Amino acid sequence: MTQRMKRIFRIPEEFKWAWDIIERERLAEEIGQEIVRGIKPAFPPVPLPLRMPKVNAFGKGTANPHQIVTVPAGETKRVFYLKIPEKAVGFLKYVGNTYFLNDYLYWYVDYEPVIDPYIERVLGTINSPLPIVPWRQVESVIEWKAKNNDLVEHTYEILCDGVWVPEEDIDILLRLGMPVGK
Repeated sequence: MTQRMKRIFRIPEEFKWAWDIIERERLAEEIGQEIVRGIKPAFPPVPLPLRMPKVNAFGKGTANPHQIVTVPAGETKRVFYLKIPEKAVGFLKYVGNTYFLNDYLYWYVDYEPVIDPYIERVLGTINSPLPIVPWRQVESVIEWKAKNNDLVEHTYEILCDGVWVPEEDIDILLRLGMPVGK
C-alpha cells in the first residue's frame, strides 16, 4: 500500500493482508499489460479495404445440394452428384443421408472415398445434418452411390450442403479465418 493510501485509509491491522493481495493483483495486471504490449502479432496486418470474397451456396451454379433417388432392388446406382464450377473451390459444411438395413452407401469427394470401404449408418439426418468442421475442401466433385441389397426398392436422400468460392477469392477467405481443412 502506498504511503498516501495509508494516510487516507486507516486500515485496521487485521485487514492489511487484503491490501497486500490487492497490491499483488495490481502489480500482476501491470506486468501482464506490459507483456501484451511487447508481443508482436502472429499475422501481418490485413491491408484495408478488404474485399469480401464471392461466396456462393451449393445450388447456385451447381446441382441441388439435396437429392432424392430411388434405387431398384439388388442394384447399385448414383444417388448424389454435385460438380463444383471450373476455376472454383467448394467447401462441404454439412452432410445428411438416409440409410436402410443391409444396404451400402459409398461417398466420394474428388473421386476418392471419404469413408472406406462403405457407410452402413446415418451420418446426419436431412433435417439435422452433421456439421463438418473443419470444412471439407472439394476441388471438383461430390458423389454418393447406393447399393440396394434388399428385395424392394428404396428411396435415398442425400444432403451435402456447403459453399463454393472462385479461386481468386480463396486467399481472402483463408485470411478471414474460415474453418477450412482438407
